[in-house]
Parts: sequence; structure tokens; C-alpha cells
Amino acid sequence: MDIVEYNILNRRKQFKKRRNLIRRFMLLSLLLVFCFLSYKLYEIALIAKPNIIIKNNFLLSSPFLNDFIEQKVVNENFFFMNPRSLSNDLVEKVPLLKSVVIRKYLLPESKLIVYLIEKTIWAKVFFNDSSSPPENIFLSDNGDFIVD
Repeated sequence: MDIVEYNILNRRKQFKKRRNLIRRFMLLSLLLVFCFLSYKLYEIALIAKPNIIIKNNFLLSSPFLNDFIEQKVVNENFFFMNPRSLSNDLVEKVPLLKSVVIRKYLLPESKLIVYLIEKTIWAKVFFNDSSSPPENIFLSDNGDFIVD
């Protein structure tokens, strides 16, 4: 190996060392930026009070549904809130609902969008005697009696 080849080899080694140093520095800086942004996003989700938007409700009142959802969401981190369990609770507690789909959005503003599918009501049951219960009783398309 002559002196020219040796110089070229040395320069390549120095270039590789410098390149690897720059790569390590960039990886470390990207990792720090990612950690910082993750922490800030977690903070935003912790502080965020979601705006609740209810769509496709015809029989149920929006304030009732808003209060029910707010009770479940209050003091809970927005990231760790499970929309599926919330929708299952809503379907179990409210007999007029057939199914519920809940979407959660953190950015640009934190919001919960609740899509309702209500049971089809065929009739409202009335009683002639004065000792009747004051609740509303509905007959759904499945033949189920729903007490509201």
C-alpha cells in the first residue's frame, strides 16, 4: 500500500467517523424532540375538557345525554378514555338507543362526537285509569316495551 492509498483510506475513516457522529447527534435530538412533544400532548389531553357534540337524536334530549357523558368523562385523561365502553354504558342505561358510536378528537380542539341510532318507535301507550304510572311507555319495532 503506497502513501496515496493510505491517505485515501484515512480520509474515508475520518469521514465515516464524522458521519456517524452527526447521525448519532441527529438521532438523539429527534428523540428529545419526540419526548418533548409527547409530554406536551399528554398535558393537553390531561387539561382538555372535551366539547360534546350529539348527532341524530330525535327522541332523546341533548342535555340529558350531555350530562350522562360528562359524568363519565370528568377528571379522566382524554387519551385513556375508552369510547367503546362509554357507548356500551350509554346503550345499557338508555333503553331508547339501539347503538351509539363515539369518536374522540384531540386536535385542533378536544371534542367527542356522539352518533346515535335510536330504536324505531311505533306507538306510545296511554292508560285510561288514573292510577297509571306517570312514565312514558313506548312500543318499539321489535315489539319491546320501553319505559322512559
